[in-house]
Amino acid sequence: MREHCHIGRDKLVTHARRRCHCRAILAWYASLGIDSEGEYGIVMVDGIRQFRTLFISDVHLGSRGCQAERLLDFLRYHDAETIYLVGDIVDGWQLKSTWYWPSTHNDVVQKLLRKARKGARIVYVPGNHDEFLRDYYGTHFGGVEVVERAIHEGRDGRRYLWSFTATISIWW
Repeated sequence: MREHCHIGRDKLVTHARRRCHCRAILAWYASLGIDSEGEYGIVMVDGIRQFRTLFISDVHLGSRGCQAERLLDFLRYHDAETIYLVGDIVDGWQLKSTWYWPSTHNDVVQKLLRKARKGARIVYVPGNHDEFLRDYYGTHFGGVEVVERAIHEGRDGRRYLWSFTATISIWW
């Protein structure tokens, strides 16, 4: 099973357009020692790419620049045991000034909740644009854990701390 895949706002267009296997991202993770195998084969189950962990950031639901359709396309063909939502998934700053929430933004939320119902662990670490969720640390919403920080353990045993301010590698 594939170790990690990360899709952020800047990587989403390329990934969805070419339906690549996140080779550049996986190579970056391999350089951090997260992917100890160093090869890019992906387990496919019923046409879905199976990963151990997905990291999703900077989606900005609630903003006109959000690429919800592309994220939905990605989520349709990728699954994981654990999905980390690491900052700015919802753009609370934009929603305060102008309400914008088309049906595709609801579809993203529903898709993530469906993955949680099917057994995926979903961990939400709020960023600065979704800081309103900081009042809900320790809460579960439909199977989504809202946390101040999360520790992810790579297959090689290294632990990585994810928090609002930065991703910090901790070698335990």
